[in-house]
Amino acid sequence: MDLKVVAIDISDGALEMCKTQGADAVFNSKTNSNYVEELKKLTGGGAHAAAVYSDAAAAYANATKVLKLGGTLMMVGLPKDPVQVVPVEVAIGLYKIKGESTSIPQRMQKAVDFTIRHNILPEVEFRKFEEVQSMVDDMQNGRSTKRMAVVFS
Repeated sequence: MDLKVVAIDISDGALEMCKTQGADAVFNSKTNSNYVEELKKLTGGGAHAAAVYSDAAAAYANATKVLKLGGTLMMVGLPKDPVQVVPVEVAIGLYKIKGESTSIPQRMQKAVDFTIRHNILPEVEFRKFEEVQSMVDDMQNGRSTKRMAVVFS
């Protein structure tokens, strides 16, 4: 799509997967306290958009810091607690907020069509039914870096 992609995460495994998938740069926000400044230098002032897929409040709190003036915060992850925004920052145009959710099957077609059109192929790890608990544990502990599927045989 001719975009420059920067990935930010707290998991080196997830960031390595992002590199494998084609990210132009990656930053570990947990171990690199200067990542915002480095990202802004790399991008010439900040990102045009930041898509947050995490459900972590910290991911949302820091996403607006990496945006350039007038950038877009795309809300995809669904945190359990409300996301804090500063209304005056939105009102004066420091950034815009958009959201998206595929939520119901009728809305999935748009995502599927986009995936096909841009030849996006997810990394998938297949596990046996007996491994479901370890799969859930890996997801809850931030060790999963791929999509996971259960194989029933």
